[in-house]
Formats: sequence, structure tokens, C-alpha cells
Amino acid sequence: MNTSANANHAASTLSVLDRALYALFSRHADRSRHDADRKHYRATGVTASFDVLLSRTYGLSWLAFALLASWTFVVVVALPDATLAAAAGFLQRGVPGLEAVGVPAVSRTGAATAAGVGVGLAGKRGTVALGGRYLKWTASARRSNIERTLPGAVRYLHALSSGNEEGAAMLRKVADRQQAYGETAVAFRKALNKATLTGSLGEGLRVVARDTPSRDALAPFLVKFREHAEQGPDALAQYLQMESRMLSNRQARDREQASDFLELLAELFVVLLVLPALLVIVVTVMSVLAPGLSQTIGTPLGPISVRGLLVYGSAAFILVVGGLAAAVVATLRPPDQSGRTYERPDGALALLTSALRNPASALVMFAPLAIGFAAALWTLGYRPVNVVLLGYVAGALPVGLVALRRANLDDAKDREITDFVHAVSGHVSLGRPFPEAVERVASDVDLGALDDDVADLAFNANLTTRGGDLQAAALSRFVGRVGTPSKNEN
Repeated sequence: MNTSANANHAASTLSVLDRALYALFSRHADRSRHDADRKHYRATGVTASFDVLLSRTYGLSWLAFALLASWTFVVVVALPDATLAAAAGFLQRGVPGLEAVGVPAVSRTGAATAAGVGVGLAGKRGTVALGGRYLKWTASARRSNIERTLPGAVRYLHALSSGNEEGAAMLRKVADRQQAYGETAVAFRKALNKATLTGSLGEGLRVVARDTPSRDALAPFLVKFREHAEQGPDALAQYLQMESRMLSNRQARDREQASDFLELLAELFVVLLVLPALLVIVVTVMSVLAPGLSQTIGTPLGPISVRGLLVYGSAAFILVVGGLAAAVVATLRPPDQSGRTYERPDGALALLTSALRNPASALVMFAPLAIGFAAALWTLGYRPVNVVLLGYVAGALPVGLVALRRANLDDAKDREITDFVHAVSGHVSLGRPFPEAVERVASDVDLGALDDDVADLAFNANLTTRGGDLQAAALSRFVGRVGTPSKNEN
């Protein structure tokens, strides 16, 4: 009775088009073929009901059928007779047994109608399948977002647990920070809304744990959070401390797996880069035994030997593959770890001292050395191509090593800086002074590459003088030590 009333109420609030589609196609929602789609739908954040969403999908599928069928019909009718005869002959030869039976004569209109109906049905079925695939992709995107933001949210909950707050209040504070905790905050908000409707936080957590796409991370966390919250604040605080460490370790393993995948991809491109180099070596050796490789051929840019054409073609292939490798790796990297730029510090002394840590400083320091090295090669009689290539390597290799070293350090700090800020804000929201909050985080939270910087901030933030608090100076020193992607001067 309640389900029917809810369905009628939902239908009454729809637009005229949605009502028509709902009346025509809502019956498909009860079919077993859409059970997987309904499961994926519960894992998404789509606001429209599943019946309405499926009705829209079927309505779009019939539109696709009409468009594809009519377009195919027009195209087949407009085809020349020779093309239709060739298509019929190909069909007769390609389908086993049809050649012996023979293809009956079909009018142009009949052939166009059959082709249009076939293409239209394929498009209709594909549209329905694409609708189910959209739900699966949406659920997968939510799962990835939850698993990325859950460790930070659990750390924040652990910080809040030291204030002896209730479980609902703690979840509400995380839910209010959606910008920081993404889909995890949305899931907590949904659990709180369900708890308001049912009058039980445990029931709200159970519903969200049942429907969440993160079956291996968020679902067990919500169930255990519910169990420990019923045991008291001390049990909940201990659980959150243990869970935050476990999730941090899991996050580190996931990052290591992603790094291994990128390394495997890089090795694949290295193989592709080595193959042209081996070809150049083979061609160089074979040129002694095969005089034909020294023959010249005409090109739009002038005559060139076959050996030279293979060498320059291999070089062009290496450049193309290298560019594609860089583009693919940049695309697969996490958004917060790409697009770094480094600025050159002011002053010759700062430029010199930061040459081994800042790629912009390294470029200024090593570029003149590379130019001098190229000039020396030129005076020694090296070919222009070799001079340019070796001069570029002499400058790019040390700068690349400095950039790699700095990128690894920045990546390690970037992974921890967000959790550090959230942990400190959690302590501050409980009424603790900023120096005490930083000191607690420095002693209780493992921040990896940020440990030394946070310890330095905790020490400097607790220093006071007659002139007043040194917190501003301590923060400035911390920002200078950590650096940012757009201002790495130290």
C-alpha cells in the first residue's frame, strides 16, 4: 500500500513528458533483466526514481530506433542498383548455406525496410544497454571517490572522538564538509537523513551500508561504527584510531599499485623506444654488407640514402612514442599530482643553493653548461645533428633528475597535507588552541614526509616572546618548508 502510494505521488510530481513515459514503460522496471541495473542505481546518487529513469531510457531507445530506422531506410533507397546487387551477392556468399538455397528477389522498398528495422532494433537495444552501463559507471565513480576520501574522513572522526561527542554529531560535522570529503560526506548525510526518518541512527547506517557502492571499505566501516557507537565513546574512539591506521595502510597500498601500473606502462613505452634504436644499429651494421642501403632516393626535401631515411624515420618514431608516453602518463596521474610549475627564486645565491631542489633553478644553472658542451663538440668537428642531440642530453638529463627528485618529495607531501589540515581543524573545532592542536597531530598522526615539517611547526608555534605570539611566523616558515606546486623556492 505504501509503495503504491509513493509511486503515485512520485508520478504526480513529474512533468507531462515524464508522466507519459512512466505510463508507457514503467512496467519494464519489474523485469528480472534490470535487477543488476536496480542494484547499480541504489549505489548512485541519482535523484530521480529508478522507474522514472528507466522509463526515460526506454523512451530514448524508441527515439533512437525511429531515427536510425528512418535514416537507414533513406540511405538504402538512395543506393544505386549496382551497390545493392553487390551487397546481396556478398550476403549470399558470406552466409553459410544461403548460396545453395539462393536469395529471393526483394524489392528496393522491402530491402530498405528490413535494413531500417534491423539497424533501428540494434540501436534501441544498444541505448537500453548504454543506460544500464551509465548507472554502473556512475556507481564506480562514486566508489572511487568514497575510497579516496574515506581515510581522511575517518582521521577527522578520530580527532572528533577525543571530544566525547555522540556518533550522530561526529557524522554531521563530516557531512557538512562535502568539499573536503566528497562522496563520503554525501553518504554520511544520507545516513543522517535516514536516521531522521526512522528515528534510529543504526538503521540509517544500515541502509547506507546496504546501498553504498563501496562494499569493501565504507560498508564494513559503517557497520562497525554502528556497533562501537552502541558500546560507548571509548570503544568508538579506539575503533576509529585503529580504522584510521588500517585505511591509511590500504590507501598506501592502492597508491603503490597505481604506481606499479604506471611503471609497467612506462616499461612498455621504453620497449617501443628501444626497438627503433635497435633497428638503427642493425641498419648501420648491415650497411657494410648491403650496399643497397647506401643508394639515394628522391624525396620532397632532397635526395637521401635508404640508411639515412631509416635512421631519421626511427628518430621520428621515437619522438612520437615519447610524446604519447608523456601524454598517457600525465592523463593517468591523479589530478592533484599533475600540472606542477616551478618558479625561479630571486637572487644569485638562492638560485645556486636551490639548483639541486628546484627544476627552474637547475635549468638556469645547467643550460649554460649544456651550451658550452655543445660548442666544444662543434669545434671538435661533430655533425650538427649529434651536436644538438648531445647538447640537449647534457642539459636535460641533470634537470630531469632534479625534477624527478622534487616531484617525488612534493607528491609525498601533497598526499599528507590535506589530512594534516583536517586533523588540525578537528582539534581546533573542539576548542583547543592552535599550537596544542598542531602538537597533538604531530605526536599522534603519522604524516610520512610531513613529519619533520609538522614537528618544526609544532615547536615554533609554541614559542612566545614579549612582542606577542609567533604563530604567524611559524606558519610562514611551515609554508616555506613545505612549498606548493606554483611556488617551490626552497
